[in-house]
Amino acid sequence: MKYLYLLTCLFNFNLLEAQSLLNNPNFDTLFIEEFNGNQVDITKWDIANNLLTSPPTTAITAFNEPQNVSVSDGILHLKSTYNNSIVKLSAIESKRIDTIGDFFEIRLKFKNGPQAYSTAWLYSGNGNCSSWADYQEIDILEFFGNVQKTSGGVHYCDYLSNGSSPSNCLDISSCLPLRYNVICNGNQPIPYPASEKISCRNVCNANIHYSINSPEEFHNYCCSWRLSGIKLYQDWSAMNSRPTPTQMIQHNIAKHFVLGIGLRCWCPNQCMADITNYPYTEDVDYVRAFRLNVSTCNEQITSIPNFNTFNYNIKKSITLSNTIIPSLISLSSKGFARFIALYVTDYIELNSNVEVMGGGMFELGIIPCN
Repeated sequence: MKYLYLLTCLFNFNLLEAQSLLNNPNFDTLFIEEFNGNQVDITKWDIANNLLTSPPTTAITAFNEPQNVSVSDGILHLKSTYNNSIVKLSAIESKRIDTIGDFFEIRLKFKNGPQAYSTAWLYSGNGNCSSWADYQEIDILEFFGNVQKTSGGVHYCDYLSNGSSPSNCLDISSCLPLRYNVICNGNQPIPYPASEKISCRNVCNANIHYSINSPEEFHNYCCSWRLSGIKLYQDWSAMNSRPTPTQMIQHNIAKHFVLGIGLRCWCPNQCMADITNYPYTEDVDYVRAFRLNVSTCNEQITSIPNFNTFNYNIKKSITLSNTIIPSLISLSSKGFARFIALYVTDYIELNSNVEVMGGGMFELGIIPCN
């Protein structure tokens, strides 16, 4: 009963709550960026340099300014400024990486305020939704300062080649505005007229809202994106989740990391009302992407003679007796000083004479193979 109670307590924890997956032997590293050096690594990232809005379409000019992007002391610095009806934003976008079955980790902090708009996305396509491949997005972090909420949005195209209205849009359908703003009425933008909206027919949106604590301090913002679901974390505590949309499974597209800092103002008076908070900033410590290795999901393990040579890929079940579990392991293929982490799809059973050595971290987990 002692062992059964211990396992029950451990399995009630959410996977990934403990620390970065960098030292977890069950995961392979797909992408890592520590922002060392004194400039953005252009072999990994593109720096945004494009016009977003301009009169007469809008009352302000907004564009991504490369000079608002810098790297120093191992930190990526992004900032947004406002002056004389000109908004200068900043963003970088990673080269493409694979996605389905992955875990994403970003450590950052950002300046809070009424117009704060800090973002960290997984993004692909152009947003037109004229085909399946045009647009998919998962917002790991999209902070709205005016409501102090983070919206972990999931957006994708529900496209039917015959042009008819889709019948399988599983989320709340909404129209996306063609323009950020058309006319300013004093301090607030007026609603979009119908002529300025693209069709609701092809866009599916769903938000995964959650509140965050002390955004001006560094935190880990993480995403688990698998066939079984999409889950968002702050500091490895699960904040919210939703099923992975069928369309994003059947028509998966490689995603970019997009990191950026914007402003939530559309009119000069609205921007000026918050002028003392400029510039808004986002500082990023690192960005990482991992994949859970699932090649041995059907294996049933009854002993682990050597924890250094054991294949830690997720198993169907693990049953151990008369075993000493060390505090750390050394894996030549994945570096050194990894902690012990045993993951299965069905169950883990620890019987008599199982000891766990102190001085390290021992983690158990049950997780779907997909």
